[in-house]
Amino acid sequence: SNQYGQLASNGDDSAVPQPSTLASEVMHHPIRDISLGGGHSLTLDSEGQVWAWGWNGKGQLGVVTTEEEGGYSRSALPLRVPGLPKCQTIATGHETSFAISTMGQLFAFGSTKGGATVSG
Repeated sequence: SNQYGQLASNGDDSAVPQPSTLASEVMHHPIRDISLGGGHSLTLDSEGQVWAWGWNGKGQLGVVTTEEEGGYSRSALPLRVPGLPKCQTIATGHETSFAISTMGQLFAFGSTKGGATVSG
C-alpha cells in the first residue's frame, strides 16, 4: 500500500506494481541504505544525509509536515531530516526512526510509546 506516500508516490493508496526511480529530483546523491517503518521510509545517501517520507503522525520523519489527509500528517516527497550531522546508519520501527552519526551519536525521533525513543 502507498496510503501515506511511503513509496514516494502521490500517496493515493494505489499499488505501484513496477519498480520506478524514486525522487531523483530531490535526492542528488546515490542512496547507501533504506529502512522501512510502519507507513514511513528512510534513506541514507552517500553524503551521510538522512531523507524521510510517508506517514508523520508521531514525528517519525524528523520534520514538521503540514499536509493533512484523514487526520494524518504525511509527505509523499522525501524530506531531508534537519539537525542531523553526517550519518552512517539508519533504522526504523513502527512509528520511530533512528540514525547513528559518523561520530557514534544515536538520534531517535517519533513515538515514545513503550519508551521507543529517548530524550536528553
